[in-house]
Amino acid sequence: MTSQVFRPQQSRPTRPGRKQLQGLSRHRSRSRRSAEQPPGCRCIPLRPTTRSTNRPERRSSDQLLHDSYPPPKVIAHEICHSWTGNLVTNKTWEHSWLKEGHTVYLERRIGGRLFGEPFRHFQALGGWRELQNTINTLGDTSPFTNLIPKLNEVDPDVAHSSVPYEKGFALLFHLEQLLGGPDVFIGFLKAYIQQFAYKSAVTEDWKKFLYSYFKDKVDVLNKVDWNAWMHTPGMPPVKPTAKKVICAHSAQQI
Repeated sequence: MTSQVFRPQQSRPTRPGRKQLQGLSRHRSRSRRSAEQPPGCRCIPLRPTTRSTNRPERRSSDQLLHDSYPPPKVIAHEICHSWTGNLVTNKTWEHSWLKEGHTVYLERRIGGRLFGEPFRHFQALGGWRELQNTINTLGDTSPFTNLIPKLNEVDPDVAHSSVPYEKGFALLFHLEQLLGGPDVFIGFLKAYIQQFAYKSAVTEDWKKFLYSYFKDKVDVLNKVDWNAWMHTPGMPPVKPTAKKVICAHSAQQI
C-alpha cells in the first residue's frame, strides 16, 4: 500500500525587499517580442519535484517541505529572472553573466533583507568557494573560466558552469563596494533594468551605461581591471570583502 504524504500548511511570507527593490516591478515580462533570445537558449520552467515511495516512512515536516519544493534561494533566483533574464536579455550566450550574475546578486539581496546582511555575506563567501572549486575542476587556464568566453562553434552546454553566476556576482559585489554600498548600487540596477527593458544587451552596453550612471566616479571605474575580470581565465583579480560574521541562524538557512 502506498503511503500518503501530508504537507503542513504554511503561512504566506511577507514580500522581501519591497522598499529597496521598488521600481523593478514596473516593467512586467508579459511581452518579449522586442527581445532577441540567445542562440541555444533553453527555457526550463521552475516546478516542484515530487517524491513517491512504496513503503511507510516517518519524516519531519521540514524534510517533507525540502523534498517537495525548491529551496527558498532557488525560488528567489527564478523570480529575479523576471527582470534580469526575461525583461533584460543577454544578446548572445557569451554574455550570459549579464543575466546570471545580476540574478545571483538580486537573489542575495533578498536573502539579506530576509535574514540580515551577515547572511548575504555568508552566501557571498560560499559562492566564492564554489567558484574556486569550479575553476580547480576546469583548470585556471581554461577559456571557459572567462567571464565572457568565446563560444564560436561551441555547444553552450559544454561551457556551462558556475562561472557566469559566481564570477559575475563577484564583479557586481566588488563594484557595489567601490561605488558607495548596497543602497547606491541598487539604484544603478533599477536604472539599468529600466533602460534595457524588452531589449537584448551585451557586456559593452552594460559597461557604457555603468559609466554614464556613475559619471561622477569615472576615476574609480577606470581603476577596475576590466580585461582581467572579463577576458582572463581563472579566479577574479580581486576578492570582494565579505564580513566573516557566521552565525547559527545563517548556517541553518543555507
